[in-house]
Amino acid sequence: MSLADDLQKLEQLRSSGALSEEEFKQAKAKLISPPSETPRDVVPKNVQESDSDDPLQVILWVIGIIVLLMILFALAHHHYWHRGPHY
Repeated sequence: MSLADDLQKLEQLRSSGALSEEEFKQAKAKLISPPSETPRDVVPKNVQESDSDDPLQVILWVIGIIVLLMILFALAHHHYWHRGPHY
């Protein structure tokens, strides 16, 4: 849609009563004004910042992986020794 199409649609919404005069003015101003936000401003702050550089986060990931490997090793070890006679 072009700017003219958008403005025409806003005018139709105002004429039909779907938009108040104030809502029409705000929407029109938003359409006409140049975009002032950079893409980084649009993304919420908590999504922009990565926790991957946080040392505590890295340590917790490493501990989690070690615990997971220990559980998998224990299950494999238990399965190996309890499946029957070994020759």
